[in-house]
Amino acid sequence: MSTRRQVLKGLALTSFGLAGYSPARAADSTAAGGLDLGTPASLMRALVRMRGSLDERIAYIWLRGIRYTLVDGEALPMCAYLGGSITRYRRLSDEMYEFLIYEISYYTDIESGEILETLRMPYTDREVSVPLYRSGPGRHVIMMANDEELEWSRESTTSEELARQIAPDAKIFYSFRVRPSQAFGGNVWIRSDSFTRVAPYDPGEKAMFYKEAITYRAREADLAEPDAPQVDATISFAIATAWRPWMEMGDVDGHTVADGFGGKVFDIGEMPEDFVRFTAAHHPDVLEDPAALLKS
Repeated sequence: MSTRRQVLKGLALTSFGLAGYSPARAADSTAAGGLDLGTPASLMRALVRMRGSLDERIAYIWLRGIRYTLVDGEALPMCAYLGGSITRYRRLSDEMYEFLIYEISYYTDIESGEILETLRMPYTDREVSVPLYRSGPGRHVIMMANDEELEWSRESTTSEELARQIAPDAKIFYSFRVRPSQAFGGNVWIRSDSFTRVAPYDPGEKAMFYKEAITYRAREADLAEPDAPQVDATISFAIATAWRPWMEMGDVDGHTVADGFGGKVFDIGEMPEDFVRFTAAHHPDVLEDPAALLKS
């Protein structure tokens, strides 16, 4: 899973705007117990408490799902996905927070759960090499609405080989929105949507896209505790993305979709067992000093 995750590693913010909050839906944001998330400030505070912590503690997010190819309306299972993020949030204003992020992702076999080194792609029957993905640190801004134009260069990543597998040099157009919260049965849900369009500088390269929706769920009673810097939360996600270069899909007209779930912990050793095992084998420095990665 990646957010802008697979193309916007470590890029500087160049422009942003705040708009689009709908006060007409504020009634949807008031839970039965009186918790009011009907203003941008209250909603953003709740979302950061779900995603991380207000006290600038490092939080670790894990995500698990299945990725499919989607061609001519037919969805075929491609692989499983296991991702982890190291994050830290800092308040900039009532309606704007900075966050740092470092990401590690694994593509795994759907049945065995083990890391894939190669993968036979549907439709082409071509066996391709599957990359190990790590990226960061990235410094970003989260607010109700965020529109950015950025530059993606393969030279800006720590791994030129990985960069070739992800995307060509390109102009990036990124849009992010936080939706009004929904409350029911003692729980509160907040959804964010992001869309990334990649416009390559080389006219011979194909344009790409990445669409992501993430929904966070927490207990209303936890969010109603005013002094708690964070709340326990569960996560669900849905993603649609263009073929990546490493998939070698050529002129096949289609894309991939993925969905799954996840959670948040505050000790990297409490991440899912297979994530810890894979990271110890392939990226031991991540486990040894994750805080250092956000400062690098």
